[in-house]
Amino acid sequence: MAEELALNEGALDDIVSALRECGREVPDDIFGGFSKAKAILETLSDETIRMLGHKVAKPTTLFALLKISSHIKGILRDEVVSLTFPSGGYSNGETPEIIQAFPKLERLVLMDYSKMGTSLSEEILINILQACPKLKTLQIEPFSFKTCTVFSNASNLEELQLAQSNITDFSALKNVRQLKQLELSRCWNLENLSTLSCLEKLNILTVSYCQHLKTASPIEKCTQLEWIYLFHNDNLEYVESLAKCPQLKEVYLLGCRKIPLSTVQTLQKTHLKITT
Repeated sequence: MAEELALNEGALDDIVSALRECGREVPDDIFGGFSKAKAILETLSDETIRMLGHKVAKPTTLFALLKISSHIKGILRDEVVSLTFPSGGYSNGETPEIIQAFPKLERLVLMDYSKMGTSLSEEILINILQACPKLKTLQIEPFSFKTCTVFSNASNLEELQLAQSNITDFSALKNVRQLKQLELSRCWNLENLSTLSCLEKLNILTVSYCQHLKTASPIEKCTQLEWIYLFHNDNLEYVESLAKCPQLKEVYLLGCRKIPLSTVQTLQKTHLKITT
């Protein structure tokens, strides 16, 4: 049975650890086979099931719990709002199915997706976004797509982190109308921030380890931007335009060795708080 295979010893270890962490007593015979474990888990109170939804870290274990009973499934589908892949193990190709089993997800992290037994195609990502309409925070590393059009219908997304990408055109993110926080890391071909100027509600921007980034212009068109973090962009040189950002408060320029000292001193004389 798929349920029996899912509720393996590793999953039971996760469940028992979470129960003990919260001071719940665990019968010794929970490891006495699938039928015994299933019977014990079916007696858990609703409060304890909700607690497991927050304490169990591995998505595969949460997915195994869904299969115990329709009652447990109903509670967890409403309770689980955050998933991280991989988290202590891989899901052997079940990742999309697991994610779509939790429609109230607000935070999703997909790290090193290639090791999860399947590839992250545009179709899979679009299906995930459609299945999780409440998703607010999404982190993907590596981000292997050539464009950002996959996010066109992610209307509720507020925070997006993309790493290890060859993408240079982020203009499709204009459709992500609630996007307030964007982090770009190791975007190998990114030379300027011009295609980010369409992000009307962007409040926090982090750009790090983008070796070909040369200028911060025209990021001043992001009229709601308040904080910008520029870390270890070795060829970044032109940042004078940051003084034109109407709402900008703080600028972090760490490890950006080509920015002239005179430019930093000029920015320090403005309303901006500069950290180097």
